Amino acid sequence: MARFGMWLAGALVVSCTVARAEEIKHRFLMMDESRHAVHCVDQANPDGNWDLSVGGGIHDFQLIGGGQLLVSQGSGYTVYDLATRKVVKEFKLSGLNGTMSVRARPDGTKVVGANQKGIVVFELDSADKIVRKMAFPQLKMLRMMRLTADGSVLLAEEAGVTEAAFDGSADGGGKIVRRVKLPRARNAFMALKAAGGNYLVGAGFAQAFFELTPEGKVVREFQAAMPAPLVNKFYAGFHVLKNGDVVVCNWTGHAAPDSKLGWQMAQFDKEGKVVWKWHDPQRAGTAIGVIVLDDLDAGAFNHDVDGVLGPAK
Repeated sequence: MARFGMWLAGALVVSCTVARAEEIKHRFLMMDESRHAVHCVDQANPDGNWDLSVGGGIHDFQLIGGGQLLVSQGSGYTVYDLATRKVVKEFKLSGLNGTMSVRARPDGTKVVGANQKGIVVFELDSADKIVRKMAFPQLKMLRMMRLTADGSVLLAEEAGVTEAAFDGSADGGGKIVRRVKLPRARNAFMALKAAGGNYLVGAGFAQAFFELTPEGKVVREFQAAMPAPLVNKFYAGFHVLKNGDVVVCNWTGHAAPDSKLGWQMAQFDKEGKVVWKWHDPQRAGTAIGVIVLDDLDAGAFNHDVDGVLGPAK
């Protein structure tokens, strides 16, 4: 949990080497935006590979225990059984139009982030009834939302990262705790909060993964140096591994062939070296989200909170 806090502040790290890549074999779930699917890739056992069609759009996803995967889509979410790839539950509500990210809690309640008039965040009870919401008309273009260990929400949005919290008001309430703008470009895609208070960001068109202080100072910047003509285009979702490495998605376009344009994923160690990469444009399209299954305990729930911040409260 202190692993990001131990990094040396102020350094810029741009990876120019690929080390140990041939030694690492991951089993992972990848959200494929251009081919509208979730892929399971098992590098050690390709017989375990499978594909799940989830329809078009930009989708978030979350393991929710019991071998189930929640996919945010449309005006709600769909839950799939990973063993059968069958739909377990589908929930839609007109008031949740523009849904981008749904995060389930262990008690069955959920938090939904949507693009409506600005960004609106809803809290649902265990029966999926809206119990409160907060609205931020000044914010634009939510991509992924994440929950912090202390109950706030992180909104990856056009300008950067906004941390917000419900304020007790049932309708339209909520307060902004902090806004951290990207140092360049736009469209942050995913953010997590490290135990020391810094923000970890897949920074969209900044073409980089950042660690930023609450004041917006760059502590670390990771970008893969790919051989030409491959490119970094848009850094999207990521997974922080138990050893402190970060696996980051590099989205390269909306069309299925766009996956040829750059590595779909890269794993950076704490010094910013690329120690693993994945690029298989025939197998899958462009990546926006990743869950590294071999890094998780059996039955993992809310892996992005558990893996970075300790058990979700």
